[in-house]
Amino acid sequence: MRNGYDPGIFYPEAQDLDAVMERHGVKKEDYEGRKIVSFAGKLANFKGVDVLLDAVKLYEDKDPKTITLIVGDGDEREKLHRQAEDLELKSVRFFGNVSQQELRSIYNIADVNLVPSRREPFGLVAIEAMACGAPVIATNQGGLPDFVNESVGGLVEVEDPGDLADRIIEVLGRYGPEENKEWRKQIASYARNHYAQDKIIEELDSLYHRVKES
Repeated sequence: MRNGYDPGIFYPEAQDLDAVMERHGVKKEDYEGRKIVSFAGKLANFKGVDVLLDAVKLYEDKDPKTITLIVGDGDEREKLHRQAEDLELKSVRFFGNVSQQELRSIYNIADVNLVPSRREPFGLVAIEAMACGAPVIATNQGGLPDFVNESVGGLVEVEDPGDLADRIIEVLGRYGPEENKEWRKQIASYARNHYAQDKIIEELDSLYHRVKES
């Protein structure tokens, strides 16, 4: 049985980009006219954020009009900050832990959300981002290939920053503004129709009654 997300928390919602960025101390000059790449999760080795930072170095060089937001905290926080400094990354911002409501805001302003995990039994954050309409790029690992595909973003190989960087650039340039709006609607509908908690509860209830009646 599939895992489900809470559709009362994660859903498409118009956001004031300036207000979201201001809450996290990001200056307008640092994000204006840039595509927004996001990651949300525990800053732990298995989440592959170090691989993401190596990818940032590559896509910053190829397409500098991006800003990468890293949301979350964990044991690897200081190590990742040092890595970003050593790589001289210009457009990475660490937001730390945020509320689920704020995470919804971030997913809604993101042009793409990343799940670069080394291992991931399911990947609920990917579903939550998709529920807000954000395209998702994830590693071809664990439960992620069960629901992440070309129609919602794409898959990359584990621990391959080059593959990740190339796919980010491809997804960011896949559609023009109007087509991208429609794509986001389709992604949100896909998540809502297949992975919302109420849908899964309905399936469980139906299964229970079929078994009971058999």
